Amino acid sequence: MFRKAEVRGMRNSHFLSHLAFAFTCLFAFSAKAEAVKSLLPKALSFDEVIALTPQEIDSARFMARANSALDRGELDLAEKWLAQSQEAPILSDHLMFQQARLLAARGQHEAVNQKVLDALDRFPETSLQSRLAALRARSLVLLGEEAEAQVAWEWALQGSDDLSERREWLLALSQSLERTRRSGESSGEMSPSAESLNVVVLPTERPIEERSAAQELEVAEAWVAQGRSKEAIEAYTRALEGELSEDDQAEAQFELGRIFFRVREYDAARAIFRSLDPEPRATLYWARSLARMGEMDRSIEKFEALASGPHSESADHAAYLVATLHEDRGDYEAARAHYLRVTKKSESEDRKNASLWNLGWMEFKAGDNEAARSRFAEMIVAEPSQVAALRPRYWAARAALRSRSAPLRRTGQAEMLSLAMDWPLSYYGWRAQQRLSRSTPLARADREPAFLQSPKPITSEAHRRIALLTLSGFNKSARTELDSLSREAASLDERLLAGHLAIELGDYHTGYRLMAQVDAERLGGGFEPTHQALFWLAWPPAYREAVIKSLLSYGNVEPELVWAIMREESGFRPAVMSSAGAVGLLQLMPETAESTAERFDLKVAADVEALQVAEVNIELGVAYLSYLSERFPDRMSAVIASYNAGPTAVARWLEGEAATQEDDEWVEEISYSQTRHYVKRVLRSLNAYESLY
Repeated sequence: MFRKAEVRGMRNSHFLSHLAFAFTCLFAFSAKAEAVKSLLPKALSFDEVIALTPQEIDSARFMARANSALDRGELDLAEKWLAQSQEAPILSDHLMFQQARLLAARGQHEAVNQKVLDALDRFPETSLQSRLAALRARSLVLLGEEAEAQVAWEWALQGSDDLSERREWLLALSQSLERTRRSGESSGEMSPSAESLNVVVLPTERPIEERSAAQELEVAEAWVAQGRSKEAIEAYTRALEGELSEDDQAEAQFELGRIFFRVREYDAARAIFRSLDPEPRATLYWARSLARMGEMDRSIEKFEALASGPHSESADHAAYLVATLHEDRGDYEAARAHYLRVTKKSESEDRKNASLWNLGWMEFKAGDNEAARSRFAEMIVAEPSQVAALRPRYWAARAALRSRSAPLRRTGQAEMLSLAMDWPLSYYGWRAQQRLSRSTPLARADREPAFLQSPKPITSEAHRRIALLTLSGFNKSARTELDSLSREAASLDERLLAGHLAIELGDYHTGYRLMAQVDAERLGGGFEPTHQALFWLAWPPAYREAVIKSLLSYGNVEPELVWAIMREESGFRPAVMSSAGAVGLLQLMPETAESTAERFDLKVAADVEALQVAEVNIELGVAYLSYLSERFPDRMSAVIASYNAGPTAVARWLEGEAATQEDDEWVEEISYSQTRHYVKRVLRSLNAYESLY
């Protein structure tokens, strides 16, 4: 495994197992023996795919040195480095910005004003517009030109969505306006306001005491979009205490109830939804809250009443959910009746397919293999996505393999081999390989050749500029321009190159996101050594040093598991927050992080801000995984499920016969659909990491 390779030197055994398997299964998998030797590298570099001249590289590095010298206040040294940064015309706007900073540091504010105006005139589309305007505004204030400074602050604020910048600039603007007001009072003149300057103040930037109820709703929606559930609850509560229309009041209550439901405060959610009954959406969530609280009889009663009422999306959803509750209770006839209703009447294709699946699963569990295969066959035909069809294909093969009919068992074996060969980097392809005692990530040799061609070097000005911005230390500008470029990336080569650039900026998320745009069928179809970057970006060993360092204290956690969870939890975003309040790369709840720090005596903070630091989040996440691995030492799927749903729920799901159930069946029967899908995604990524590195 990766961590052992770091500690002991090489992963020879893992490498050799792949090599041996390729030889033994050469015919069955049509694999090229030499391809097995091509494991993914530990790091990517854009040096080989972006053409930069030595002069451009030197200029960018001189500019980086000048930037550091300016930050330290070493002005003469900064001037020296800037004088040597002239050989990258593509970065002239950033050179002028640095020159303006140097002038400001020397107190030459008239020159700053002119330098900024010249830069904005020459480069009207520069990503530095806001920062140039703010630099000019500061100089204008020092020149006593408050009115012009306020216009410059307005310009800076209009072009920035960086919250920390906006806070600083709004404060500077308000201070300037206050100075103008005082001056106006003494002279009897009318003073301007932020509104008269057309400054857009974001809802969350307004002081609470100045917000109307309608503005609090905007604030609440903004917090929801950012995953800040606690702040959203507070904003909705304040909005409901103010003056809202009857419709807005009801909608705000419903959204507040949904947040309580997401953060698993089911009692509070139930109270809100009960107060909104008989509105169908609220009744549906009331019944769901009752089910989550263990009040199954009342939940079923509410679901049944809603499902038997007037047709609506909520009634359709209720029919499906009550079927799942009947199935969990062993009332298969009632469950079957509701599932059949959904397959015939639902307007939702997803719900129809889910009902077909559950009908087939009940028949599979009852040992009726032919009936189960028939249901799964319906799903295969109805499912337009080859990836989504892998689930019924796998279980149709499983049903055939346990048949008493020898020909049907041979059919099942062939179906399972097809999954293993054609979909080695999918969840069900991996399951098929397990059942066949085979293991390879390699794509079939007869895969579509156009996809397997290596990307060509690209020398467009936009790509070169981002590369040079990165070298010069202007990471923020590079990220801004990369965001724009990545949104426009259409071809695979363009996405691969944008991914390379993102990795150079330490941005694993953008590279991963760009590869997620690649047809899922391509990635699931297996690894090709000729396209290493594609698979590296899809499954990167992100924050590798921090992961390896954290693992040294825990012998029961492997790095591949950490990366798999990081990929599926946050998509490698250090600062992301979920609607439930989970934070950072490994999506830790603050209370879980705090208890983990206490359990392992870790001297780290566990608040939201600290958990957005990659190293802190990884250290606590690895420790928590170690704890879960101790609780469920013999079932990786249970470790993963407990990371998502909590160890108490998973321990309950392992009671009785479930403890000895085959793992693929146990995963399919996880009660929470979100956890069930999560476990499959993580297991699939875990297999990819273990196979590719």
